Amino acid sequence: MEVDLEIYKGIDFNIEEGAIIIAPISSGHYINYFGKRKNVIDSNFLMLENVEQRIDDVRTIYTTPFYTTSITLA
Repeated sequence: MEVDLEIYKGIDFNIEEGAIIIAPISSGHYINYFGKRKNVIDSNFLMLENVEQRIDDVRTIYTTPFYTTSITLA
């Protein structure tokens, strides 16, 4: 899988500082490093509480047909 790093680098310029980004686990490290922003979850689970809940919440945000459900979880 090829990753377009320019998209992640653009986060640094287009998203306000202090923003926390919801993205799939596989994108978490790219957001942290290239975008210089925090993310909800990535594959580094060391010392992270409620890992399963976070994974379920992110999955629900991406799959729910209900706007109110995704906003509540975000």
